[in-house]
Amino acid sequence: MRWAICVDCELRSCEWTHFTPSVAQVSAAVAEGGARRCPWVFLGASGSAAAQLACARDVHRRPLSAAATPLWRGERYRHDRIRVAYLSADFHEHATAHLIAELFEVHDAARFELTAVSFGPETNDPMRERLRRAFPRFVDVRGAQRPRRRRDAARVGNRHRGRPRTDSPRNSRTGILALRPAPVQVNYLGYPGTMGAPYIDYIIADRA
Repeated sequence: MRWAICVDCELRSCEWTHFTPSVAQVSAAVAEGGARRCPWVFLGASGSAAAQLACARDVHRRPLSAAATPLWRGERYRHDRIRVAYLSADFHEHATAHLIAELFEVHDAARFELTAVSFGPETNDPMRERLRRAFPRFVDVRGAQRPRRRRDAARVGNRHRGRPRTDSPRNSRTGILALRPAPVQVNYLGYPGTMGAPYIDYIIADRA
């Protein structure tokens, strides 16, 4: 994916000399189904929502297609509080953590029961400790990219019967959500575009 690296470098350095032909090359690759693993770069290269969706869907065909045997199979839950599990690689000193930390802290504990599912580094920095205090449950599932470990991590969400919300394209573990651990699964904040995956039900975003 040399072209994806080139476009990413051009975007980051504001180098527009060859940007138009680079975008044309990226768009052609997406149209041909050869743009796997570059949806983040494509967001900055294309203004077409349809093309962005096609790129995202291509990424999630295999091996991140929906599980043949999902963990959640239509059960109806009756809990005293709404259960929400947040999945992220950025529960540490990270820009995303600074954007969202206060949200976790101001959840109404009388109405919501929160779980953090962390697959990022164990940094032991002040932000990490702040987030640990914000969640009644903070579960570390590093290494969950392997199939068996993905299922173990998904079972965490299923066991707590949360509505998983996931963020951050870097070090993402979309395969956890492919196992459908919860009835409602939401993309929020870290990746500002469609995930193109049938097992992610909503995106929380600003109006276009």
